[in-house]
Amino acid sequence: MTGGFEQAAVHFLHSYGYLALFVLLALETSMILHFIPSEVIVTVAAATLATDTTQLVLVIAVSTLGATAGSLMLYAFARYGGRRFLDRHPRFFGLNAKRRARLESWFQRPAGESLVFF
Repeated sequence: MTGGFEQAAVHFLHSYGYLALFVLLALETSMILHFIPSEVIVTVAAATLATDTTQLVLVIAVSTLGATAGSLMLYAFARYGGRRFLDRHPRFFGLNAKRRARLESWFQRPAGESLVFF
């Protein structure tokens, strides 16, 4: 981890412990802090916070809760504001009218034929 932001995240994790782990994973999973992989966050947290088996279980539990909270935040954003945000800021996603029409028709197909890779 050579970047300044990654070092700040590790320092945040060292300073605030389990709360920092929860916050970092929630932000990463909700795509707000998507440039630090959750695998790195959990690995650093396990190496830093887990000195015995009980604490490792706590790291796993807090990681699970943080990732779930982030997923719920992303779902809520997409469910309640996603289309409005997309309509107002299409260039943020690199969409023009033709591409958007193609994507919308693609999502109208049966789900069995659709597979999305990120």
